Amino acid sequence: MLTAEGGCEADVSLSPSTRPLPKEIALGVTECELVKLKGARPTDVLIGESGKGQREVQVLYSEPGGREIYMFTDNRLSRIVKPGQGEG
Repeated sequence: MLTAEGGCEADVSLSPSTRPLPKEIALGVTECELVKLKGARPTDVLIGESGKGQREVQVLYSEPGGREIYMFTDNRLSRIVKPGQGEG
């Protein structure tokens, strides 16, 4: 899981030896898999909790074409918002 600074905390259950890195960014990837696939630390990370007690994280990347926001629920990518594309 990501820290507020954009670094990854170790999670043995998601070790690359047991879970290979996905080939692309898609719904269901973990927070740290996103960072590895992007190849850079995020611009900003917001960590909170839903009313249902779930961990919710918004990961922001400032790209040349605009901001990309990746939204996670319990360490799984649930929504992507890119400039000019609306919600993905």
